Amino acid sequence: MPVLDETSTPLPCPKMHTSSRDLISKLIDDLLAVGCDMCAIGGGYCINEPQDEPRASAVMVLLADFGPRTHLVADFNAELRARGLFIEI
Repeated sequence: MPVLDETSTPLPCPKMHTSSRDLISKLIDDLLAVGCDMCAIGGGYCINEPQDEPRASAVMVLLADFGPRTHLVADFNAELRARGLFIEI
């Protein structure tokens, strides 16, 4: 499973009308609801996606709808840590 970190290339945020914090929180809620395991690791985070259908397809739709996340790694990390979803390395 890929781990994104603070060295990733920033990309523009697709949804400027809503705060990134709210969008991140909603995406995490939605991903957890469809069965993803998520955690902050070091300065990044990882998403362990379910492999079974239709959950795998639902995850792909959620991630595609959200758009690029690389510039939000620190924000995802902070939100996951605030929820107690982290692994110290």
